[in-house]
Amino acid sequence: MTILNTGCGLSYLAAGILTVRRTGATHVFDLSKYIFGKDWFKKIVALSLDSFKYPGIILSAEAILDRINEIAFPIKAEKKGVVITAVSRHEPIFAFVIFASTKKEVTRIHKKLTKIWD
Repeated sequence: MTILNTGCGLSYLAAGILTVRRTGATHVFDLSKYIFGKDWFKKIVALSLDSFKYPGIILSAEAILDRINEIAFPIKAEKKGVVITAVSRHEPIFAFVIFASTKKEVTRIHKKLTKIWD
């Protein structure tokens, strides 16, 4: 995992050669295709949020990843879980995409993510 810093206070996480551009939903489509192939929409459900605000102090990308380790992609070597796509260095906010095989599973992972920050 590579952390890319921008000049405007955001850090982006990217796997390998993939650049996760965050323009509209393009980053979700690109990331989904990269991980699951061109027919990704037949295989998985993706849930994206651009501004998940967490309580407390501003954390580094590494600290956020440590905190969500249990639900971070891939969960137990399965192609499901949370991918952090951006981390603010100015506010306690990060962006993510959750991947799973069903809406029910995506919802369950999202609930776990919010519970981590309660």
